[in-house]
Amino acid sequence: MSDLVSIASGAVSIYQRALATVSNNIANVDTEGYTRQELDQKENNTRQYGTSFFGTGAYLAGVERQYDAFAEGNLRRSFSDLEVQRSILAYSNRVVDLLGDEDIGLLSAFDKFFSSAKKLSTDPASNIMRNAFLSDSDGLANQFRSLSGQLELIEKETEDGIRAELRKINSLTGQLATVNKQLSRASSTSDQPPELLDTRDLLLRELSQLVKNTVTEQTSGVVNISLGTNSSQGVILSGVDARNLTATIDEKNVGRITFNIDPQSATREVAVGLSGGTLGGLVEFRKKVLHTVYSELDNLAKSFVSEVNKIHQEGLDAYGKKGADLFSLNPKF
Repeated sequence: MSDLVSIASGAVSIYQRALATVSNNIANVDTEGYTRQELDQKENNTRQYGTSFFGTGAYLAGVERQYDAFAEGNLRRSFSDLEVQRSILAYSNRVVDLLGDEDIGLLSAFDKFFSSAKKLSTDPASNIMRNAFLSDSDGLANQFRSLSGQLELIEKETEDGIRAELRKINSLTGQLATVNKQLSRASSTSDQPPELLDTRDLLLRELSQLVKNTVTEQTSGVVNISLGTNSSQGVILSGVDARNLTATIDEKNVGRITFNIDPQSATREVAVGLSGGTLGGLVEFRKKVLHTVYSELDNLAKSFVSEVNKIHQEGLDAYGKKGADLFSLNPKF
């Protein structure tokens, strides 16, 4: 009879805990980073009476997180890939809008310039047409300067964005170092508080949205993070040691950026192959889009000025003197 009461009492206690776990899952269904929990129930040791064995009920082994390391890793990689494309697309669209804008773009200014040149060719002695041609020439030069100024604003904005993302990365690695310190008090993830592991995973997801990284997890749940192609390169978090990531941006080459890990320490390192996330998107945009636009705009300006000045030098001015250069190049181009 005592065994019957004991087994029933234990079962009621277990199911009370199970209901509490279900209630906790429901209450946290909208909690960011929360992982569903499940009761781990196991059978008690049986007892032998004579030649027979009788069950003695069940006991509560613990509460487990429904966590899949493979799925979590894929989720982080997906976040990283999504954010890099989002950053590139957002800034590339702004550049496209600038180049096609009637007020800032070059197409309408070129149309006016060549239209005035054509009209002037029909009556080169007309002061009215000469002044209109000079006005449209000046307007075209202003369009080049205006477009360059707008691109420089985007360049400055992406530079500020890169430095802002670095501050976020350094902040997250610092928080993860604190979490690692708490996790190091136990030897196994099964002994860790579920909410602490949830906090760790949420921080890792946020970090993956900023930059692609490699996560190495120890048996205690402590994580090491690197930015290189393997776990030993570009380490920014090793246990409780968080290392700051900084950037050196070349003022003469918009696409040349060097990332350094702990540049002021004896263990300083250059982060090679950094990619992914918002930070990677900003870097890719500057290298592949902004740098290319600057280069093509530079070539366009040089070719246009060279050909127009060549034609202008072959003509005569109103006083019969040989023509001089109509345009001069800004060193920016």
